[in-house]
Amino acid sequence: MLFADDFIVDEITGCWNWQRSLNTHGYAQVAVPNSSPRGVHRMTYEAIFGPVPEGAVLDHKCDNRRCVNPAHVQVTTIGENVRRGERAKLDWLKVREIRRLHAAGGMTHAMIGGLFGVSASAITMIINNRRWRTEDDPAQAA
Repeated sequence: MLFADDFIVDEITGCWNWQRSLNTHGYAQVAVPNSSPRGVHRMTYEAIFGPVPEGAVLDHKCDNRRCVNPAHVQVTTIGENVRRGERAKLDWLKVREIRRLHAAGGMTHAMIGGLFGVSASAITMIINNRRWRTEDDPAQAA
């Protein structure tokens, strides 16, 4: 159960910003007796809408990990959640530049990732055409 002093409502965004413990990734959490800490955004969502389906995750539409407003999260797949995170940092112009830098050689995936604020594994997925697939590139359709 949430109490009024557990969060502060941001009047502009509508986010319910958690004022208590955060996990190492910045998500609101609470201790649960005889269990691991639980994500507060998940607890509030489940209290209103019911359980999150097996294999699904909750994605913060507001991109605010501290937010515990159940209206600000939506059920999605892990893959879509990852892509949304990448898309916040990348666009097709940057993806083309990533591929150009890789083709030119001399830079590791970690170095390229550092330039664009994404992980080396995200760069690997782009280079291997597993994310931001070349056939989906709008420039290819032109």
